[in-house]
Amino acid sequence: MGQERQDRLVLPIRKHVGGDKDQVNKRRQVELDSHKREERTREEENKEQREEREEKVLRQFDLNSKYGPCTGMTRIERWDRAQELGLNPPQEILTLLSKESTSKDALWEGRI
Repeated sequence: MGQERQDRLVLPIRKHVGGDKDQVNKRRQVELDSHKREERTREEENKEQREEREEKVLRQFDLNSKYGPCTGMTRIERWDRAQELGLNPPQEILTLLSKESTSKDALWEGRI
């Protein structure tokens, strides 16, 4: 019967030449740039996940009737009112609201 044929990829053997240092340096720079891009991407993903978690916590505060109605006031005003009434709103909410990037409007603002 027929003999099985095996295809092989044969690569030429290249000897190291002293002038390859530039290529090695370029390759290292490309790897470094790639690593930096990957790290930035991870940082952006972590930031997005943190912001999503924070917004979820704030929405839960908005939806919790224990702290009174939230229409017609900002989240910080609602938190202050709940604190004045002795309802002990979570300190985490105040911390989140003190951030510049956090939306100060309640979930219902502009919808009702």
